[in-house]
Amino acid sequence: MMQLFQNQQGDGDSPAIDTSTANIVGVQVMGIMNKNARIHFEASVNGMQFFPVVAICPRQIISPDDVMSGLYRVDVSGLNHFRCRISDYQTGTINVFAQEQ
Repeated sequence: MMQLFQNQQGDGDSPAIDTSTANIVGVQVMGIMNKNARIHFEASVNGMQFFPVVAICPRQIISPDDVMSGLYRVDVSGLNHFRCRISDYQTGTINVFAQEQ
């Protein structure tokens, strides 16, 4: 089931989702209106310290700071928590949907 993971109109962290039984998280990003906004894909084992993870876009591999509107897959094997952090937000609304698989 796909769930709204982040609906943001400003900088901030999203709540982490439990990925302890997942191998992959599918992510859909919509609404990035300016090139300054950044979405950082992050994962954690303990749910307290989060670190950047690489997302794969069907078109190319994306560095953690170059996320645009589109679809992404993140390998979360062995990682218990996943979140997105938004920074350098200026205008518009950023929607991030995620589904564990």
